[in-house]
Amino acid sequence: MKSLLFTATTSLLLTTLSLSANQQIESVEQDIESTTQLNGLYLGAALSTVSVRDSNVDLNFFSDEIAQDRLGNLTLVAGYTFNEFFSTELRYTTMVLDDQIVDMSGISLLAKPQYTIYDQTKIYALLGFGSNSIDGTRSDIVEVDESSFQWGLGISYDINNNISIYADYLNLGTELEGVFYNNANEISVDALTIGVNYNF
Repeated sequence: MKSLLFTATTSLLLTTLSLSANQQIESVEQDIESTTQLNGLYLGAALSTVSVRDSNVDLNFFSDEIAQDRLGNLTLVAGYTFNEFFSTELRYTTMVLDDQIVDMSGISLLAKPQYTIYDQTKIYALLGFGSNSIDGTRSDIVEVDESSFQWGLGISYDINNNISIYADYLNLGTELEGVFYNNANEISVDALTIGVNYNF
């Protein structure tokens, strides 16, 4: 009887240990899969509202200001996620709609530290360097072609493993030297962007 009880107890213990080990293995595999999905190339497209203005003029994305031109830009993104905390991005933006006087395009190379605050929602910073090319579209003499430090802040949401949406603010340059409307010679450029990325 004791032998039978010992055998049954041993069998139950081994079964429990086996199930526990299987669960741990599955958990590790899921973590590895999740980590793998975080890494890799992504491409995106976005719409940006851009303020190009005399540096002495206050930023206003939503209403007219003297010596400010508001643009509607198409922004293309190529990025690479190294891990859940860090990515890099290459962005190219070009004007598709202008408010008054300038045509603008720019390219940026950015580091993107990021942090998950809730489920699929992340906040991130943008830090790097970029170049802006700004020209007049009418008779006004406008010419700016400068590189500068760039910075920004944003938030993103992963809809699934492949698709994410995001919104961010990016300072594309402050007190850039050049020739601008109303005889200004220092220009600032800022952008608000809403877009979607596809993760491969």
